[in-house]
Amino acid sequence: MPDDAPNPYAPPAEPLRAFGDRDHDVGPNDYESERRPVLLCLLLGAVSLGFYSTIWLFRRRRFLDRLDAGKELGTGLPMFILVATIMSILLALNTETAKMRPLLSLAAGIGTIIANFRVLGILRSDCARTGRFLEFSTLGTFFFGIYYLQYKMNQMADTPARAESPRRKKRKKKKKAPELEAGTEPGAADAPPPPDETAP
Repeated sequence: MPDDAPNPYAPPAEPLRAFGDRDHDVGPNDYESERRPVLLCLLLGAVSLGFYSTIWLFRRRRFLDRLDAGKELGTGLPMFILVATIMSILLALNTETAKMRPLLSLAAGIGTIIANFRVLGILRSDCARTGRFLEFSTLGTFFFGIYYLQYKMNQMADTPARAESPRRKKRKKKKKAPELEAGTEPGAADAPPPPDETAP
């Protein structure tokens, strides 16, 4: 056997990957990789003049779409929000098209709310699947958006997943059979008494 021949009994070699390949570096449920300080998110939101909300959705999309939650965020909705926001800013620079800005701003705001609630649904489904007993606020998502969602993702990073899901199938209750008296057979109470052989 030549020296450079591969050993058939050797374990498989780890595939080569590029530096920073997040799909291989972290698992699909590793919320620790998505932990961010909420105060830092607030600061970035103020500095970016509101663009950070859309950036946050783009940055979390790949992680959220890998979760086995039965739904995905996708790229269509964040892209729509980004395009509507940019167009509303560009239209504001021209006095003739400035009247269209409120309509596009409203469309971007509605799209952001829809995207935030889609993320909320994904997090809720994954919590139920992994056995994390966390509560989510609909009002918190509506008023605080991605900042509340980031806060909940930080909580999920601190809460370990359970091996068993809390969703349990309801077992059908079986009707208990009446206890039989000792020395009797089923249906003996309904049978007629034996005839009296001593009677004439």
